[in-house]
Amino acid sequence: MQQSQALSSKFKITAVLNKQHWGLGELYVKSQDLPNFNIEVLDISQPGKLCFNLAEKIKSFLISGLLRVLGGVLDGIMLPFVYWRLFVFLKELEFDLVLIHNGGWPGGYLSRALALVTKLTKKPVVMVIHNYPSKSKSNSFNYLVFSVRYLQNLVANVCVNEFVAVSNNLSKSLKDFGLKRVRTIFNSFDHTKVTNFPNNRSLRADNTVVVGFIGALIPRKGVDVLLKGFLELSSDSELLIVGDGVERSALEVIANNSERKITFAGFSNEPLIQLNMMDILVVPSIAFESFGMVILEGMAAKLPVVVSEIGGMPEVIVNGVTGYLFPPGDHHRLSQVLEILVGSPDLRESMGANGYTRLIEEFSVNKMNLSYIEMVDELIVTKI
Repeated sequence: MQQSQALSSKFKITAVLNKQHWGLGELYVKSQDLPNFNIEVLDISQPGKLCFNLAEKIKSFLISGLLRVLGGVLDGIMLPFVYWRLFVFLKELEFDLVLIHNGGWPGGYLSRALALVTKLTKKPVVMVIHNYPSKSKSNSFNYLVFSVRYLQNLVANVCVNEFVAVSNNLSKSLKDFGLKRVRTIFNSFDHTKVTNFPNNRSLRADNTVVVGFIGALIPRKGVDVLLKGFLELSSDSELLIVGDGVERSALEVIANNSERKITFAGFSNEPLIQLNMMDILVVPSIAFESFGMVILEGMAAKLPVVVSEIGGMPEVIVNGVTGYLFPPGDHHRLSQVLEILVGSPDLRESMGANGYTRLIEEFSVNKMNLSYIEMVDELIVTKI
């Protein structure tokens, strides 16, 4: 949405979403006042999606693998139909460039199809990738799909003029995976979103330091690491966990066996409100963090941010200046840096101020938007 807002100030934007997209309603609301902006809705279902969804739920490797293969076959059979529908749709639009947002790689079925069809129209394609290339835990499965991945990379490198990754670490991973012409444009965050909420730290009756987490309570987020590290603290402090997920029950059992104050706030539509109740933000992920948007939210709230040294997150934090890095999964080291921060309000304040300055200088919305505008200008001029 931020890219659309920036590009609409210079270009006419048509946002194309599939009817099943989760963010369709939100996009309608947020785009009402944007100039040069309209929305088109596609209604194309992925034929093999049901098989892939079932495969995720079934524990049997054999049955899960067969379902994935069946899903791939169904997708392949219906590809010509999907290509034709996209081609007809694009022919009715007047456009100079297509910018595609993809999750990881290979990512969305329609994203790859759209890149190929756009290439047939001889218009440039930009694909923004937000997460790492997908790999199975099974080496056998990775071997089986190697030829498919190779073909996907080959087609993508022919069809896509520029891949955009949200961190240098992700860029390297995509290049290692076989993609070419990858550039980095960091994510951004509008710092005024946090300042629009009241700072509830000043409203607390005591001086207890609140350590906080915001995110999904799932294994890769490492909330158990945070919980273990927090329970090792000797200083008086509280832990506020904002979010929900499959690990919540297990984490609550650990918390209930402790005398420390640990609050599970559950899912929040406005997590920035809880962010302004915290003194320290921790992002303890153990896998798959290409950037870590919540880090920018913490910096906008002028909090010291403690993150695990994984993925693209070390590119956002300056260790010892805006927060601390610690080895992923190392709750002892996490506890040590939290002990330092809990015991030093001046250090928390200075790190929070440094993080706020870094956010504005390196991760501002204006800086990100300018990078996208320059890239689009460059590609359109080159094709003309």
